[in-house]
Amino acid sequence: MRFEEWWERYPLKNGKNVAAGVWIGIVTIDNENAVFACLERYLASDHVARGIVMRPNNWLHDCSRDGWASEWPLPVQPKRNGYQEPERPADTWNGEGDTLPAGFENWTEKERQAWLRTSISYSGPAKGTV
Repeated sequence: MRFEEWWERYPLKNGKNVAAGVWIGIVTIDNENAVFACLERYLASDHVARGIVMRPNNWLHDCSRDGWASEWPLPVQPKRNGYQEPERPADTWNGEGDTLPAGFENWTEKERQAWLRTSISYSGPAKGTV
C-alpha cells in the first residue's frame, strides 16, 4: 500500500502514526486510486491554498465516509492588492466619460499636471464647512 507516498503529498505533517493506523483500516488496494484522486482535488482546493488543512487522520475518515468523492471549492483568483479596478474605457481619465486629449501619454509630467489642474473644477469648500 502507498501510505508513505500519500503522507509525502499531504500538506500537514501531524500525527503520522495515527494516520497510518487509519490508513490501514480503511484504504485498500481497490480504493487506493480513488484516495489519491481525492487527495489531488483537496490539494487544488481553496482550503489548502489558504492554509486551512484538516488533520490527516480526520481527512482520511471524512473522505472515506464520502466514498472518496469529496469535493472542495477551488481557489478564488485574488484581486490585485485586495482591490479590483472598475472597468472603464482606456481613453477616459476619471471614469465619467471625460476623454484625455490626443497625445496625453507623451506629455511631460508638468504638462499633465497643468492640464489636470485646469480640467478639474473646484469651487472651494462647501458652505458651512469652514
